[in-house]
Amino acid sequence: MTEILTWKDLHDAFVAAAPTDTEYIIKANIEVDPDNDRPWGYASIDGSAGRVKINGNGKRIGSRKKPMTEQLFDRLQYVDIDNLKVFTKLDGLYMASVAAVARAVEYSNFTNITVNGKMNISVYTDQYGAGIAGHAWGCKFSNCTNNADISNTGYRSSSGGIVGRAMDYCLFYSCKNTGNIEAPIAGGIACEVESSQVISCQNSGSISGYNAGGSIELAGIAARVRGTNDILDNINSGCIGSDGVLADIVGGIVANLTNLVADTQIVISNNINTCTVKGGRFAAGGIIGYKTYQASAIIIVSENDDIGNVTGSEHSGGIIGMFNNLSPNSQIVNNRVCANKVEVTDAAGHVGGVIGNLATVSPGLISQNYVNIKNLLGTNETSTHWIVGNYPTGSHNFSDNYYDDTDSTTTPDPLNCATYPELCGDPIDPDAHTLPVGDSLSNCMRAVWDETDCGTTGQSSA
Repeated sequence: MTEILTWKDLHDAFVAAAPTDTEYIIKANIEVDPDNDRPWGYASIDGSAGRVKINGNGKRIGSRKKPMTEQLFDRLQYVDIDNLKVFTKLDGLYMASVAAVARAVEYSNFTNITVNGKMNISVYTDQYGAGIAGHAWGCKFSNCTNNADISNTGYRSSSGGIVGRAMDYCLFYSCKNTGNIEAPIAGGIACEVESSQVISCQNSGSISGYNAGGSIELAGIAARVRGTNDILDNINSGCIGSDGVLADIVGGIVANLTNLVADTQIVISNNINTCTVKGGRFAAGGIIGYKTYQASAIIIVSENDDIGNVTGSEHSGGIIGMFNNLSPNSQIVNNRVCANKVEVTDAAGHVGGVIGNLATVSPGLISQNYVNIKNLLGTNETSTHWIVGNYPTGSHNFSDNYYDDTDSTTTPDPLNCATYPELCGDPIDPDAHTLPVGDSLSNCMRAVWDETDCGTTGQSSA
């Protein structure tokens, strides 16, 4: 095992030549001087011939005094890093993706990595800025935390608290983002997730948009999700969107289910959003902003909770803003919305306690959902309902959805609910605490109405 105590040791181990050992341990905090120490941002480690392990030993690497223009590594392949603290002051214009630890990582494991500091970056078109890695293929991130604020002003660029774009069966487990992120496309844990899993992660940083051209998409966990994925047991308590820069699509957990292919299966389950989601010029949802059209994609949205306010322009829903085609094997079941306000602002907009707009004929199951919303606000009465704001005529499968309007200040048009009862669901008495949708729904947090927009987090986004 090779011991590393100084910047020169780092240089000799990873920059001057290919690694000669497979195990390294960092024995002291290392302060980088960007003026005199040649950063190792162009250094790569290839452990394909023998996996390289770096034990950070709880030590810190980085520049706390001056801005840096380079990340620690360029590309890491078959490398395991654990128990390392990184302090970043990345500042500059980047033609490729950039992150505090590495630009790109492949088939590597990161455990107990903490990033502190601040990033002021402008990343080139379709590239990524992030706390740990810009791009990731087949990697595992466990108990990793980003505390750094990230501001990315690049045209059509993206940022994530942990990773920019994750592909090829990455796993995020018990990761956290507390940093505030500003970018055209941004997610608290990852900006884009493709064929991967995000499990038991948390975001408490605010996620806001930057208007640099192109679509603005924001979410607490992952802005864009494509391919077969599991998004499970995550919590967002950071405010999504702002009044200053209106995003196109916003979601408390996921903004956009996009570029789906036939037979894709996505499970979004047991997630919680507690903070305000606002500014969706197109779609806004407490859990999911928008799902694109794909007739045979299987989407399971179940056991999610939203207690944060949702405000959008065209399509707003307590769980989903707009859902394009719910295939026969898809389900939206056992979700709960207990919010002060779900609102749509356009005169022709659609707003629903569960789904704002269920577009196209959708034979999948919508069942056992529960809504308790004080202010369900839409200017178009025919598209304002407790369960689904709007859906076209055709085959649908609604059953056993419930609402509580005991303390509500608004009520959907009773005549329209009589004509389309499936859109409004059935009334329920919450004081009986015997909800047909299961005992887990008996704790609808109506006390949230007397607190801040962000529920129990104590944050305010009014």
